[in-house]
Amino acid sequence: MKHSLLQNIVTYLQNPQYKDSIEQKPFLFSMLQIIRINLLAIFLSFVTGIVIAFITTKTNALDGHAVGDFIENESILAAFIFSCIVAPLLEESAFRLWLINKPLQVAIGTFGFLFYYISSFIPGSFLKSFFAFSELINPITMLAVYLAIYVVGVTTLYFIIKQKFVQTKLAWLYSAYYKWIFFGSAVLFGLLHITNYKFSWIVVLLTPILILPQVFGGILLSYVRVKYGFWRGVVGHFLYNLLLLTPSLGIKLMSPQSQKLLESSNFNLNSLNQTDKSIILSVFFYFLLLACTVIGSSIHLIVIYFLASNKKTQV
Repeated sequence: MKHSLLQNIVTYLQNPQYKDSIEQKPFLFSMLQIIRINLLAIFLSFVTGIVIAFITTKTNALDGHAVGDFIENESILAAFIFSCIVAPLLEESAFRLWLINKPLQVAIGTFGFLFYYISSFIPGSFLKSFFAFSELINPITMLAVYLAIYVVGVTTLYFIIKQKFVQTKLAWLYSAYYKWIFFGSAVLFGLLHITNYKFSWIVVLLTPILILPQVFGGILLSYVRVKYGFWRGVVGHFLYNLLLLTPSLGIKLMSPQSQKLLESSNFNLNSLNQTDKSIILSVFFYFLLLACTVIGSSIHLIVIYFLASNKKTQV
């Protein structure tokens, strides 16, 4: 029996089972499904984001956000490269590459996870630490140092994992505890993003709520990784970030004066020049189109899911 996309996702998430191989599907079909999953992930982010906004507004809990600050302070090109290319590649490697038990993938993923997590939590954030050191050392040199550490670490870990007794233990672990591995990767992915907020005890208390969008996103991205493969997961993550980042990049195209006006309480559309007015209207209609597409696609998935479930119950 042919199942809907949401049925397949829900069925898998009820009891994730480990498989060594990934069923190869046509690229265009895979990307269409991944885009639909992205829209569902954005829908869940919108819903949880409303809850987070309500709580944080009432409590005055949060002061700034690292990603927002980074996009605001860096050039459009830097924001695009790090948010849409570097971040998906790093995060998919660190949190989802090792969902398939192959020695090299586990070595790259595990060391990437440790490296990414340590550099994010100890200095404050991966990007902050990179740019902080880059002020003292040439960025190319700094990148070469990071790369050298990464290569040495992955190579060492690979030879350890290749040992027969380690392979035996890993095979047992993936077979017996794969559900914990699968959902654990999503929770760890969510926890990483708490470093986007400035430390305070209220942030610590609100952590389970603040990381919900990333946990839901991590679960769906993990599903994409095990069902469609690592590189298609990276492309899916790129598209997800691009869809959410586009309005911010659009606003950065406006003049500094217009951006300041946009942040002021007495903002008036007519106070903008014609170019900036066109940009802000384009951003507004893009956001409106994205919201309608996300809501429409998600409702369609949910309706098809319940119709199929009712039909199955009647049979």
